[in-house]
Amino acid sequence: MIEDIIGDSERQDGDNFAEGIALEGTVHDVVLRRVTMMNSHDSIHEYWNGDGFVTEGRVYNVLFEDTVASGSTDSGYDLKSSATTLLRARAEDNARNFKIWGDSIILNCVSRNPHKRGGNGKQNHFWVGKDANVRVTGCQIEDSDTITTAFEVHGQIVVQNSTVTISPSARLSLIGDSGSLDIVPGK
Repeated sequence: MIEDIIGDSERQDGDNFAEGIALEGTVHDVVLRRVTMMNSHDSIHEYWNGDGFVTEGRVYNVLFEDTVASGSTDSGYDLKSSATTLLRARAEDNARNFKIWGDSIILNCVSRNPHKRGGNGKQNHFWVGKDANVRVTGCQIEDSDTITTAFEVHGQIVVQNSTVTISPSARLSLIGDSGSLDIVPGK
């Protein structure tokens, strides 16, 4: 259990990997509740890394509950874990608010105003890796920046009962060769 924590990297730069909380190895059965990670910054590589929350590939059974990730040069949530649930997660002002590589369920989230500060890569609300299977339900996805791509999808994502409010000039989706995006309207 990681609970009631606020972490602010204050844009410290120069580390090889800037991460707020990182779960590695075979960590499992973790709950992060009311945890905020802010301003993870990395500008020393072509791809500006810097993530609020990170889970690696052998991590499983992780619950993010009422968490916040903001201001990172890459992802608010960079999650490679399996059996991952995000409940009322908020992401704002990250280059990619949610970067999901594994099987995840995201419920009642808020994704606002992605912001790419530099480096290569795109600015997204959701980036979904090729082996990912993601279900997004009851989320608010919103910003007005014309360079945002709401969903960059290389795996599978279903978005249901959610609102997507973006600039008319922005791209709703960028779908890779093996990607699938299914947006199901609310009832």
